[in-house]
Amino acid sequence: MPATTPRYHEVARILHWVIAGLIVVQYVLAQLAEEAVSDLQSLALLANHKSVGMTVFMLAIIRLAWRFTHAAPPLPANMPDWQVRVSRLTHVLLYLLIFALPLSGWLFSSATTYSVSWFNLFVFPDLIGGNEDWADMLEETHEILASVLFVLALLHILAALKHGLFDRDGVLGGMSSWLSLGLFVIAIGAGIAWLSVPAPVTATAARAAEAPAATGTGEEDSGAVTTEDATNTIQPTIDTSLPEWTVDHTRSHIRFTAEQAGAPFTGEWSRWRAEIRFDPAEPAASSAVIHVDAASAVTGDSERDTTLTKAEWFDSAAHPEVIFRSITITPVETGGFQASGTLRIRNSEHPVRLLFTHQRTDGVDIIEGQVELDRIALGLGTGEWTDTSWVGQQVQVAFQVVGGPPA
Repeated sequence: MPATTPRYHEVARILHWVIAGLIVVQYVLAQLAEEAVSDLQSLALLANHKSVGMTVFMLAIIRLAWRFTHAAPPLPANMPDWQVRVSRLTHVLLYLLIFALPLSGWLFSSATTYSVSWFNLFVFPDLIGGNEDWADMLEETHEILASVLFVLALLHILAALKHGLFDRDGVLGGMSSWLSLGLFVIAIGAGIAWLSVPAPVTATAARAAEAPAATGTGEEDSGAVTTEDATNTIQPTIDTSLPEWTVDHTRSHIRFTAEQAGAPFTGEWSRWRAEIRFDPAEPAASSAVIHVDAASAVTGDSERDTTLTKAEWFDSAAHPEVIFRSITITPVETGGFQASGTLRIRNSEHPVRLLFTHQRTDGVDIIEGQVELDRIALGLGTGEWTDTSWVGQQVQVAFQVVGGPPA
């Protein structure tokens, strides 16, 4: 290329080729996710796909800002008018798609209540609330935009090759340099090599997988699973004359919060029943048994809900219920009460302590509480799912029961 041929600034060239390389990585990750051999591999690939997509989005903002503050070199004077118009239209559409694709993916993730984490370092805020209809529409929109970008990018490449190989007018060279092309190759090679394979089971996860069936912090009122042997703590169900509560399920809930690919999500058990006999004046005579339908978790993402029912998780086909049964209920000095009991998941029982408060408002009893559970210790997420870099080890469970004894 003649030395007098106008060229883009090196910053523009680097941004152009790095973004192009990352877009190639995006297509590869999306294809690999569709062909994933396991749920965890699919989760990891899609999480990396989203992280790269948000990287493209942020680089595109920088590139657009640079473009507005730095004029592009003129096109060749002998270039036909129709080619000039097509070139400008194509560039505008490419800019729009580079923004629209990650934005539609971000909206889609928000609609599925699957917040976007950037390589597990921080989480982008959700743009909209969970909505299954919106999620379906946004997923289809995202796929259509990806197809349109593929076609436009192909036309863009063919036009660039025409300028470089046939016209030899310096257009291709004006947007290229050894540095920018090197970064393009590195972005593709390193991106696919690093992001296409889920992280191996970490040492932390391996140790967690070998942990006893129940582990915890050891704090007396932490609400965490304890280290005691469950067989040494199980006692007969309390024989009490307290009346059983009538529960208002429309105002009651059992919810949980966990972390997936660095982003928190919240779910709720939609089907459960409670046998509660509680009087704050007689905690020693009080008791509670909670039966939760193990297949009723609703998290806003149908694929995640289905995964939770599988054998590696709750195995709801073989073990349809999770059961908490209190053994003792005692007041605590800081206020409220502590319920010590057993949590039956699959074929195992684990000792659990949870804290809760009680209040009576407008003639209605309200119990609120929470507990932190170690999913690995409870045997939830076996095999490859013990890798806690993709699904967090700690799960926060919060509950509210509204009702009371018969009047």
